[in-house]
Amino acid sequence: MKTIKLEEYQEPYICAVGETIEYIPSDNLEYIKKYKEKGYTIYGVVSQEIFDETFIERDIQYTFERYADDNGYEDMSEYINFDSEAFIKIKEAVRNFIIRLGDNNLKFFLDKKTIVEVD
Repeated sequence: MKTIKLEEYQEPYICAVGETIEYIPSDNLEYIKKYKEKGYTIYGVVSQEIFDETFIERDIQYTFERYADDNGYEDMSEYINFDSEAFIKIKEAVRNFIIRLGDNNLKFFLDKKTIVEVD
């Protein structure tokens, strides 16, 4: 288990664990202190992208294939060139959209291995 001071903590959220579990923006010192005073333990978080490169490479192609199959075109994927310039542009547009999501593309999980010290 590691301990880190809140001032040095880099993630955008912390996790306050007590009667409930609360994810709090790590820059909201006043709110974090209220939970600390209530006896909550302040933990770090681990972030994970919701839409990652796997989504772009696998799920977009699967969506096209499934949609064609669901609409009675089982062999449609034989006619779609997923390596074509046009499909590469679709993937690039999705990649740019995901980048613009910023922190909204992150999901946070409690990290019980990291305790955040609050002064």
